[in-house]
Amino acid sequence: MQFGIMIETPAACLMADIFAKHVDFFSIGTNDLIQYTYAADRNNPAVAHFFDCYEPAVIHAIYNVVTAAHKADIWVGICGEVASNPTMLPFFLALDVDELSMTSSSIPAIKEQIRHMPSDLCDIQAILALDSTKKVQNYLTSLMADVKEQ
Repeated sequence: MQFGIMIETPAACLMADIFAKHVDFFSIGTNDLIQYTYAADRNNPAVAHFFDCYEPAVIHAIYNVVTAAHKADIWVGICGEVASNPTMLPFFLALDVDELSMTSSSIPAIKEQIRHMPSDLCDIQAILALDSTKKVQNYLTSLMADVKEQ
């Protein structure tokens, strides 16, 4: 039996390299991670606009957790709404994420996109250098447009 942990808070992201020594896998809970990163309740209309997977801090957090997991030779999955976001696929494939957990209705479309997408489409260093939500979203959207043109 494998033993793993959910990574859903900025504190867990910061400690991922330590936690990785004690578990068999990580599952990054993106809904809570995004909410806790910006200390903004995603169900509160006054601050819900902060709930955005393209925020550079979220991109860096996911990168750090996946890097720590793979350095420790454990697998890492992405769960939550972001796992089924087709625009995030180039990022996840470039990171070599081991698993995407999503609703069953999302699987066929995501699976089809993965089949037609090179794993090196996203330049990790390029996305990590972006400093705004809009720049991250535009970068990933442009990558998806390139895939559709092929």
